[in-house]
Parts: sequence; C-alpha cells; structure tokens
Amino acid sequence: MKKLLLASSLVALGFLVASGLSENVFVSWKGYQKEYARLLAERAEDPARKREALATAVELRQFVVPDLHVIDRCVTCHLGLDDPRMAGAPNPYAAHPGNILKIHPPEKFGCTICHRGQGAAVSFREAKAVDVYWDYPLLPPNLVESSCGICHDPMALAERGAPALARGARLFEEKGCHGCHRLGGLGGSLGAELDSVGLKTKHQLVMANLPGERTTYRWLDRHFKDPQGIVPGSLMKPDYPTEEEARALTIYMLSLQAGRELPDRAVARDRHRLLSLEHDQGERDGRTLYDRLCRVCHGEGTFGTYDKFLGRFVPAIRNPAFLRMADREFLRASIMRGRPGTQMAGFDGGMTDADLAKLLEYLAGSERIPERRPDSYEKLPVGDAKRGGSIFARQCAGCHDPGEKGQVAPTLSSRSFQEKASDAMILRTIAEGRPGTAMVAFVGPEGTGFTGGELADLLAYLRTLSSRRR
Repeated sequence: MKKLLLASSLVALGFLVASGLSENVFVSWKGYQKEYARLLAERAEDPARKREALATAVELRQFVVPDLHVIDRCVTCHLGLDDPRMAGAPNPYAAHPGNILKIHPPEKFGCTICHRGQGAAVSFREAKAVDVYWDYPLLPPNLVESSCGICHDPMALAERGAPALARGARLFEEKGCHGCHRLGGLGGSLGAELDSVGLKTKHQLVMANLPGERTTYRWLDRHFKDPQGIVPGSLMKPDYPTEEEARALTIYMLSLQAGRELPDRAVARDRHRLLSLEHDQGERDGRTLYDRLCRVCHGEGTFGTYDKFLGRFVPAIRNPAFLRMADREFLRASIMRGRPGTQMAGFDGGMTDADLAKLLEYLAGSERIPERRPDSYEKLPVGDAKRGGSIFARQCAGCHDPGEKGQVAPTLSSRSFQEKASDAMILRTIAEGRPGTAMVAFVGPEGTGFTGGELADLLAYLRTLSSRRR
C-alpha cells in the first residue's frame, strides 16, 4: 500500500507539473508574441527599430472598459491589430482591416462588443467559445456587421460599412415579418417578440434539428431557409431566401438587443433619432402599415385567396363589397383581437391607437364606413336553428366547411366574428354576396333565392356556432 500510495502521488505530482508548464510556459500566446516580434523586426526601417521590436515584452495584455463590462485579452495574441506595419501579415499578427479602429479605438470599446467570444480567454478554442460554456461565441467575419446595429440605426449604415445589416432591416419590412412578429411595439402576436432576439443563447432555441455547430447565428440562418426543418410544425412560411438574403436577415436579427445597457458615449446620434421615430411612430401611414402587417397574407386584399401553405382561405379585407357591409367596430375587433383558431392572432398590444386609425382609413379607401351599422337588415321572424342547419349543409358547407376551420372560406365560429359581426352584416352578406369573390348572392331579383324565413333560419343556425369555440 505504501508503494502504491507513493506511485499514485508521483503520478499526481507529474500531472500538476505538466499542467503548470502547459498553463504558464508552453502556451500558444507566448509563441505568437515571439513570432510577432520577429515579423516586426523584419519590417523595421533601421537597426534601432529592429532592436526595439526584438525587445518586445512577452506578457499578458488586455483592454479593460468598465462601462461596457469588457475585459478583453484578445490583444495578447493580436498584437498588431492597430499597427499599420502589419498590414498583409497572416493572422493573428495582421492589422485590423479597414479604418474602424480610428472611430472605435479598442482601448475605449474592447473587442467583444463587436466580435463577441470569450474575451478573457488566451487560447483560440476558448476565445471562439463554440463548444465551451459561453453564451455568445465568436461571430464569423461575415456576421460582424450585426454588432453595428447595437449602437447605430441600421439604415444609416447602408453606405457606411454595414450594407448587409441595412439590407436585413429592409427585408424584414418588405417580407412582412411584422405581420407575425412584434418589434419596436409594432406587430402581431403569432410569432416570437424580436426586440431582444439578438441576446438569445443557444439554450433558448430548439437545436435538435440543427446539424453541425449549434450556435444562434447558424440556427437563425437555417431557420430562414427551412423553418419547418428546424422547428417542426412552425407556421412561418418558407420564403426560400437566397444565401445573401438569409445572411442579411440573420445579421439584422443578431443586432436586435433591446435591454442591453450601453453608456451614452457608445450610442450614435442616428440611433437616438431611430429610437425617437419609433417612439413617435415616425411617418408611418396606412399604406406602410398595411404593407408591414397585412400584405404577407392578404396580398392587395381585393380578392380572397387560398393559401396552400397555411391550408386556409385568406379573405379579401379591402374588397369594396365587404367594406360596404362591415363597420369600424367589426374591423377594429378583427384587427386587434384576430380570429382565434386561425393564423390571424391579432395585434392587441402590438399597435397603437394612432396606427390603428391610419390602417382603418387605408382599408376603407373611398368607402365611408360608419362606426356601427344598423342592427337589422329587414324585419324577419325568429329563425329555427335546426332548419338553418339543413340549409347550411346544402348551400354553405362546401366552402365554410362543417368543421368550421375556415379552410376554403372564412371561419364563422370565431369568437370575434360572432361578437362583432352584426345580424345586418351577416344577412346582407348572404343576400347580396361579395362581388369579386366566390361568395355569390343568395337573394335575387323578384324574390328569387332564399326567402325571408330561410334567411332567419340560417342566421339562427350561424349564431349557434359561437358555442363551439367556447
């Protein structure tokens, strides 16, 4: 036992010595600093500068920026990052590309504020931090533009060093992402809120279907290209973006870091202006709001369409015939509360009263829509729901399917529809139809079509559908 104890002690001591040597003597950063001194000496213009270069101290170096909570030792290996004499040298000895360090000196900003990664590390594997316990691994060079959006207005940088970031911001608006996702206080509630999506870590995302390195930026890129492949059952439409579009959108998502504390000195004037415009709703008009919130599903809104991906009918919300029957109370409820059970989740909490008024005006167009239309279409007797059910099965179920899922025509059992659609609106729609849509008129000239009693029976049946959503 004594011999065994002695042997195990010697082995343990050997490991401790080896660990100490690997941590303090045979470390990669010391070799990088010696090679940097040699390369610098080769570029020296005279013997004095050469001696100065060869005498470069081999020691740990770091930037400490308290107001950004930064302690970055990247400069321990990247000694030449601000030395123009190292232009064209291989990494990690090369000078930083471009002139960004003139505007953002590393002693005032550090490195990880832009590049992410584990700043206190002194080995590349730990600094990259992809497979170690670190929330924000090093960004690939083609995604670093995302960090510009933390302190700047993305659109202000379209011609000033961050074109991909600006393009991502434009694509977000053009593709109608606000229709499902709330950002800056505007948008729907069907998808995740995106104000702080750039601060998410890989532990907050479904990584099971992501091959290769599991990072947030790879997840975002793949999710734009194949939403259902990354999140099975996702309702996000596959838009099939190009590689560059997916990268631009990923860069923009990574830049969204609301809630991150930054000192005033780090926030650019264009960013302050952007925040002010968002607070005041900027110059958003009704057409802009429609394009951002509605167009992705409703298109121009003048014709109803069948969405193959959603497997549902999308109603024509700007159809003149519809607008002549609806009132503002109904439109307001449909927009803010949505249609439960469908992809129309509503914008309650994601739209200001001022924006809602602008959107209603745009939807109305030339129509004069009253706040509330009269409650009766004509004097009708009390209908029989059982007889109305038979009429519905014969005449309506082919489009408004029996399951009330609204797959071919709008769902009629929606709570918001049942509560806000007046009897007059329902009766006029049945009787007069919706010109320009598949909804034909069921009351013709000289009393043809449904009788008054049949209309009353059908209305009575339709009102029973509300109980199926409770």
